[in-house]
Amino acid sequence: MIKVKIQENLSYAGKTITIINSDPQNYSVVKPMSMVFTPLHPGELLDPSIVIPSRYEDFFWALAQGLAEAGYFPKVYQDKDNELTATKYHLEDMRTIAMSIISPPVVYGRKD
Repeated sequence: MIKVKIQENLSYAGKTITIINSDPQNYSVVKPMSMVFTPLHPGELLDPSIVIPSRYEDFFWALAQGLAEAGYFPKVYQDKDNELTATKYHLEDMRTIAMSIISPPVVYGRKD
C-alpha cells in the first residue's frame, strides 16, 4: 500500500512529500528528489519529470488522499461547495415563501 505524506518542514523552507510503500514483507520510501527547473530549448525533446511504473498505479490515489489530508483541493470542488451552499439557502427561501402561500394565516381572537 502506498501512502503519501505532505508536511510543512521549516528545515527545508517549504513543504515535504514523503512517499512510503508498505506491505507485509517490505517497507520502503522513494529516494529523495529535488524540484529543479531547467530551461527547455525549442526542438528539444521533453523527458518526463517523474515516471510511475504501472505496478505503482495506486500512487495516484495515495497522492490525491495525501493532498486532501494536507488541505489541498482542486478549485472546481471549492466552487461547487459554494454553489451548493448558495442553492441550499435559495431552497430554504423558496420553502419559506411557498409555505406562507400554502398555509392559511393563523388568526387569533374573535372572528366576525
